[in-house]
Formats: sequence, structure tokens, C-alpha cells
Amino acid sequence: MLFLLLLAAGTAKTQGADDGKVVVMRTFDWEIEGERAERVTVHWLLQEDGSMRYDFDRQPTATQDAHRRSCALQGMKPSRGVGMISGEGTIHGFSCTDLR
Repeated sequence: MLFLLLLAAGTAKTQGADDGKVVVMRTFDWEIEGERAERVTVHWLLQEDGSMRYDFDRQPTATQDAHRRSCALQGMKPSRGVGMISGEGTIHGFSCTDLR
């Protein structure tokens, strides 16, 4: 499994989700090797301990597409599980799963 963290300048805002959870939305330029950076908005679910949960299926279509293309460059596909990030200055992370 490949897990990548992107450290970049981005903007964040929060709103409530339909299921009552707090969603942190971060908009930033996702750089994909060999392509121009693409502006995407990632939806993170804020956890009680302050960490954030990334769920591929909750992402906007453009974000899912950028995730797919980034993984494909490594011969992989997006992990369909849930990823967690925490730590000052971290704005995004994603994971890929080997196709084998």
C-alpha cells in the first residue's frame, strides 16, 4: 500500500454533514506527476480526538478522479477503506492499493 501526504498551501472551511458529523473541506492544488496541478476540494470528517478521516466514497467526483489518476501512475488504484491524518501542517493524505 502506498500512502502519500501532500503538504501545500490550502484553504479550509467546515460544515455539518447530513449524518451530523463535522466536515472539514480543504481546497488545494493536487499535483499529479506529468500533469498540471488540479484544484480539488477534499472532504475530511473531523474526529473527536482532532484527527481527520478520509473516505474515498464521500469525496467530490473531481477529487476521486485526481486520486485515481495519482494511484494509476504507480500501477495502483485508490484504497477504498478509510484513512486518517493528524499533525500540525498536514492538509491531505491519500492511499493506493496494489492491483495484484
